[in-house]
Amino acid sequence: MTTPQPIDYEKWLSMTIDSLHQALDQYNIGKLDGRLWKSIMGEVIHSGQDVEKIVIKFAQYGRFVDMGAGRGVKRGNRKRKPWFSKTKTREVARLRELLVNGMAIKAISEIESGMKSDLQINLINTK
Repeated sequence: MTTPQPIDYEKWLSMTIDSLHQALDQYNIGKLDGRLWKSIMGEVIHSGQDVEKIVIKFAQYGRFVDMGAGRGVKRGNRKRKPWFSKTKTREVARLRELLVNGMAIKAISEIESGMKSDLQINLINTK
């Protein structure tokens, strides 16, 4: 059986930030060295040995761009650029998948280690 590998939250966070940068590029939002691009950062917050939460931060106006709202945008002219919302949904789903797989492997390993090598099963036919 495969030994469960711990989830590398720092790696996931780094890849998610890269995905957000790619989304900015895809939607042609700002410049590679622009304020929004530079403002995207994250942190894995630990509580002892456990991960308590993962925080991703960026300039607030990035949410307005995502929603198609903000300064100079009239109601009828809104054009969403979902650089954040779509990327966040996809990456959180990926993190959830990693967590579920990790827990399943750990549970199976614990069950296997709890079983004795000389397991005996008796079936009784009551017909």
